[in-house]
Amino acid sequence: MQCEGSNLLLGNSTSTSCNRTTCAYAGYMNQTILTVLVNDNTCPVSNSFAMKDSFRAFSWNVFLILILPLLSFHHIQ
Repeated sequence: MQCEGSNLLLGNSTSTSCNRTTCAYAGYMNQTILTVLVNDNTCPVSNSFAMKDSFRAFSWNVFLILILPLLSFHHIQ
């Protein structure tokens, strides 16, 4: 299963200098596996403000990954 808009397969990652992109599982709908591209900043944090921003971005990524299957399940019913 490949992530749309990329050449990444489900579970695979690619990295550049400070970014990592992962093809992640996002649920299924109508016998179709859903995927999502997750981008993470991998650069070292230089101060507490940057750390807060990084955590906020991570929180949104996790939230989106968790909510997509719930929305898909609701749509099926």
